[in-house]
Amino acid sequence: MGTLSYHQAQAGVFLQLADFAMADQDPDQAAGALRRAACHITTVLSIHYGWPHKSRQQLETALHVAVADESLSRSHIKTFRQVHTLRRHLASRTRRRDSASASRPRFNPAIVLRRMRRRVASLIAAVTAFIEGQPKPVLHHKLWQRNPDLPPPPEFSHTGDIIRLPNFQEIQRRFNLQNEPIAAMPDPHGSYARGLTPRRCPCHAALWNQPRSSSHIILSPLWQRALEKTFRVKLPDHLRLNC
Repeated sequence: MGTLSYHQAQAGVFLQLADFAMADQDPDQAAGALRRAACHITTVLSIHYGWPHKSRQQLETALHVAVADESLSRSHIKTFRQVHTLRRHLASRTRRRDSASASRPRFNPAIVLRRMRRRVASLIAAVTAFIEGQPKPVLHHKLWQRNPDLPPPPEFSHTGDIIRLPNFQEIQRRFNLQNEPIAAMPDPHGSYARGLTPRRCPCHAALWNQPRSSSHIILSPLWQRALEKTFRVKLPDHLRLNC
């Protein structure tokens, strides 16, 4: 079964074996050693929680619990999953490299192995610090996780909700929208997708001459992107706003 200190030591041993295998240019051996290093250090977590650790699923469950407790970063779950498929990934990419044309860039397994080695070493360091009672700070990528006390973003249901924003002019300047109407214009040529304002064209005169509603508008995609980036929200496409 092994004790907690045994599995900690074995994680370091297999990490060193991975270094030797990479120096010997043996990607298969290196990938196997990295997988075993990740399994040993994750076993430490399972022993710490007092849970069984006979399968990959049981080991991954211990990682999920540590992430939920904000003791480990969620990125370590991704590392644990990918290190288990590393051998297969390297083998398939190597086969494709051998069959590809000489003009295509060659796949270098050493780069993939060095990157995975850094991630496994980071997992070992994070688990070791957690077991020693000094967990490393978890860096959240999502804004609401980094700062849960942020005020909720404004709701947009009326054009006045945008015009009366305290940073309305700042948004205009930042995204160069001083002359951009809030209402979406006809866009038969895909100008919005290129970040441009649609212009009236003779080939679609009937589209431009259609009567506009006086009760509502459709939010311009340029303004939609600006509001999404400013407030870190996702607005629905073709958002309808009351006038």
